[in-house]
Amino acid sequence: MKIFVVGAAGRVGQATVKKLVENGHTVSAADIRIDAITESDNVTAVKFDLMDSASYLAKSIQGHDAVIFAAGSTAESDMLRIDAFGVVKTAEAAKLADVSRYILLSAKWAMYPELWTREDIKGAVEKSYDFYIAKYFANSHIMRDKDLQFTIIEPDIIQNTPGTGKIELNNMKAIGTSVDDVAEVLATCVDSEKSINKIYTINNGETPISEAIANTSGMH
Repeated sequence: MKIFVVGAAGRVGQATVKKLVENGHTVSAADIRIDAITESDNVTAVKFDLMDSASYLAKSIQGHDAVIFAAGSTAESDMLRIDAFGVVKTAEAAKLADVSRYILLSAKWAMYPELWTREDIKGAVEKSYDFYIAKYFANSHIMRDKDLQFTIIEPDIIQNTPGTGKIELNNMKAIGTSVDDVAEVLATCVDSEKSINKIYTINNGETPISEAIANTSGMH
């Protein structure tokens, strides 16, 4: 398949592009920072600015089979523009381009504001409170869109640790998730029809990723 990865210059984006290529896909690696993207026979760098209109972004997405949104803001002032409205615009752009498959990288606890003050969680949330609010509304928008075949991946705090190829699903404790394992989950969901219209909350665990995605229902 031909996959469009938004945020391909970021740490998760780069790892996801690598996993997709390993799985036999062709990737358009989209980011505003295309100088940070390494092109190859299966990877094409695409200049992609989330400040542009949905109709303009759709021109780049056209002709792809799926969109993976792995972008994230690097400045607090950009959280609404990137983490919330960037998701909304790329989803609209995907539909304008007749691409219904949309996989979103979100964050653990984003859909559960009632957990944000829990003693073992509030420290992590308070450091990026506005980010979690942005993700809450971005997730909500995607989940309500009947024209999208969505999958939402909600990793625990992403860590620069070696991947194990194994995860645990739907554990709401603060544990952590390897960046490589997050990328493998995103790439696995591209090929999994069972992941359509599902939300997966993930962290480091003991279940092989392909098995976890294939044999569990996720959260609707």
